[in-house]
Amino acid sequence: MGFRLTPVTGPDLVGREKIIGELERELGSENQIGFLIYGLRRTGKTSVLKETQRLLEARGMPVIYVSMWNIAPRTVDEFVRVLSRNAIASFWRYLPSKFRLEELLSVGAGAVKAFISGLKLTIAAQNDLEMAVSYMTRESDDIEKAMTGAFMLTEHLSEMTGRRSVLMLDEFPTLRELQYGRYNQKAGESVFGLIRTIHEDFRRTKLVIAGSYRSTLEPVAFSKRAPFYNGLLLRTLAPFEMQELGKFIEHYMGGFKWEQNARETLLHVSGGLPFNLQLLGRELQGSGGGRRIIPDDVEVAIRSIIRTEGDVRFSDYLRDLAPHEIRILKSYSNHRGEGIKDVMTAEHIEQATMRSGVKRLVKDGLLRRTGRGTYDLVDGLLARWLQAADDEV
Repeated sequence: MGFRLTPVTGPDLVGREKIIGELERELGSENQIGFLIYGLRRTGKTSVLKETQRLLEARGMPVIYVSMWNIAPRTVDEFVRVLSRNAIASFWRYLPSKFRLEELLSVGAGAVKAFISGLKLTIAAQNDLEMAVSYMTRESDDIEKAMTGAFMLTEHLSEMTGRRSVLMLDEFPTLRELQYGRYNQKAGESVFGLIRTIHEDFRRTKLVIAGSYRSTLEPVAFSKRAPFYNGLLLRTLAPFEMQELGKFIEHYMGGFKWEQNARETLLHVSGGLPFNLQLLGRELQGSGGGRRIIPDDVEVAIRSIIRTEGDVRFSDYLRDLAPHEIRILKSYSNHRGEGIKDVMTAEHIEQATMRSGVKRLVKDGLLRRTGRGTYDLVDGLLARWLQAADDEV
């Protein structure tokens, strides 16, 4: 069985059957309920969303999926372009006239209205496209109208074709980073309130948003004043436990015989994160099928990954952290299992700094509480990479 480091769908997606079943069932029902999927990066959120999309589309339900990581440059007009293009593509087979968004952008500002009116769309869908296109062609600088048109296009296409649809926005909090205008202003957190207002008008479109860090989701849904507070069903995508790990091993490495403590080592160092398991499984597979895996084999795989691609795989964890938070994370990688007071003393970190940093790191899923006053890194591979980096200094 081949390993992969991109989103997994179909039979190769193991260990997530429960949440995928709920998403398919609820999103495919008559209920007007959406979801917020929250989980640390590398837990497989995108795989879960993509598999749900695949299953719903097989039932004839248009699903518009947009990953904020694919919005480049990160501007409002590029987001409007991608969202509108994906909406049209999702409804392609159900539309009376087949066209591409690029055709609209090429006809010229004066001809846009006439071109759209010839597409045999409803008036509401025509208006959505006109607002979105006029912004993208710089005929308008009204961001609120452009965003409204792009989001409502899905709803009005659903209404027009008599279908229910799902709009999925992966890494949703990144929307506030979108830039606009000649001075590259950022959209800011007010964009979340705008989308909530638009969402309230949805009758045929269900919204699914996903995020990796709780701190970035606070202004979205986790604080009482957040626009989506109690407005979506919250589902946390947790790392694998031993049962899910067993399914992973059986599916991907069925030709190997495992010592129990080797499985425990694999679970501990991977943190139960599917992406890490794919990395480690690929390394272990290179030793040949049919042999027995012992803890030392896992250790060899860990060292190989850290040496050959650790900087590429794990440096992004630190990108959004403050210097004192990085320091605390490194401290726990070197003092795993020790109490918070012992770590503070050993690393000469002030109490206020330590407690605020630990609180943020726990909230974002990078640290987990293992006992009274004790914490550990969730991602064991990240811990090993941090240790190796310190050893080189």
